[in-house]
Amino acid sequence: MAGADLNVSRRALLGAACLAPVLSAAAPFGHDGLAPASTRSWEIGSAPADQKNARRAERWAAALAAFRAAEGAMRAGRSASDARFDRLSDRYYAATRRLLRAPAPDIAALARKLELAIDEEVFTLSGGEACLAAMRRDARRLARRQG
Repeated sequence: MAGADLNVSRRALLGAACLAPVLSAAAPFGHDGLAPASTRSWEIGSAPADQKNARRAERWAAALAAFRAAEGAMRAGRSASDARFDRLSDRYYAATRRLLRAPAPDIAALARKLELAIDEEVFTLSGGEACLAAMRRDARRLARRQG
């Protein structure tokens, strides 16, 4: 009977494996979900939060425009020579990485980043780890702002 009590389903095991990093990441935060005052970046910086948000929005808009241009060029160049298409593809993936590393100014931008990361399997790209780390920072920052 004791063996049956310890029988864990694959779904439960997968759920625990996915939840563990989230819980460990939340451990440094206090009961209110905020990092200790010494690590709150919006209090440490010299620029007010509104200026930081404006810079994030500008950086996001520039990265998104570059991504869309690279995406359009790659689509238009599908029938180009292999060498030209390789160059267009390299530019597209560089623009993708820049966009994914740019701070998301809002939840909608973060959702776009997640869609792009999944569609392009960013974890397989060179520099993909930095993109995923940036999205993690976005999620935490935007969650603090919502709460």
